[in-house]
Amino acid sequence: MDAEIDINQLLEDQFRRWFSSYALKYNNKYKDRGQLFLKRFKRILLRSEFKFEYMLCYIHHNPIHHKFRTDYRSWKYSSYNSYVNNEESVLNKEYVLNMLGTLEAYILAHEKFKKEYSNSDANPDSQACKDW
Repeated sequence: MDAEIDINQLLEDQFRRWFSSYALKYNNKYKDRGQLFLKRFKRILLRSEFKFEYMLCYIHHNPIHHKFRTDYRSWKYSSYNSYVNNEESVLNKEYVLNMLGTLEAYILAHEKFKKEYSNSDANPDSQACKDW
């Protein structure tokens, strides 16, 4: 019997299993109890290139929003530099840059996002996202 597998459900289930097994191992090792990850991860369907661009900037903006850094380039855990510096990575950088047009458009989109949302609560589901 060929049952079609919903890839979203499969991925969510795999992450749930991984989080659960990690929590069990951690709690056993440190003689602790309870969940380690308090907030469930959230997946958002990106239905347009606009939403994709917004979310890319939103994710890269998190270290700035949370005041860990003031510039995209200074956060070593971000994929931002992989695009700008053409660093080797597992990212499909060509796909992303083709969606945005050019590397310059990528950089400008991030600077626009930083300028418009650095002092606001930029939520991917907010009206601001729809207006951006």
